[in-house]
Parts: sequence; structure tokens; C-alpha cells
Amino acid sequence: MKMRGLRMTDSRRKGMRGELEAQKLLLEKGVPMRRTYSGQAAEGGADGCTESSQGRVLWEVKRVEQPRLNEWIKQVDNACQNDDDVGCILWKRNRGEWFVVIRLDKLPLFVRIMSLFWHR
Repeated sequence: MKMRGLRMTDSRRKGMRGELEAQKLLLEKGVPMRRTYSGQAAEGGADGCTESSQGRVLWEVKRVEQPRLNEWIKQVDNACQNDDDVGCILWKRNRGEWFVVIRLDKLPLFVRIMSLFWHR
């Protein structure tokens, strides 16, 4: 029983490390990401948010070996509350590269929002 609780704690720590790593990498590229508190994420909110005058990018950060895209897409869809919200999944395997998953129809809005930060 303790082992199960230990794994859960390790999983949460790994998730937090992933969020911090993603936040740092985005900031290095000029994109601020405000992390949300864990209760908000647990209630269907995203792990982080980048806000602009054009809309919001809601980031769902995942550091796992096997992707569960259908599950993650539901998570970011639930977090998006407005038409100008873009749900993005940041995913990384252990010792792998980061990938961004986004709906194709949201790509133009994503590029508009990101360009506000990239041109600074």
C-alpha cells in the first residue's frame, strides 16, 4: 500500500519537474507561461497559461513514455473556455525531445499569439 502512495508522489514530482522544465524552455524562447495551481489543473484546467491580447494558450504538460493523445486532447479541450483559447499539449519522453500537439484549426491563432512574444 505504501508503495502505491510512493509511486503517486513520484509521479506528481515528475509532473512538476516537467512543468518547470517546460516553463523554462518556453521562457528561453520569449514565451511566458504562468503555471496554474494543482487544484485548478485537477479540476480540468491546464497546467499553464500564456495570455495575450489575441487570446490564451493553455498548456497541458506531459512527461511520459507512452502518449495518450485522446485523453490529453479531452483535457485541453475541457480547459478551453472561449473561442480565443488554444489548447496545446507539450509532451516529452524520458531523455527525449519536447513536442507540441495542437489542433490544426487553432494553428493560425496559435501563431498570432506566439508572434506577439517572438518579436519582442
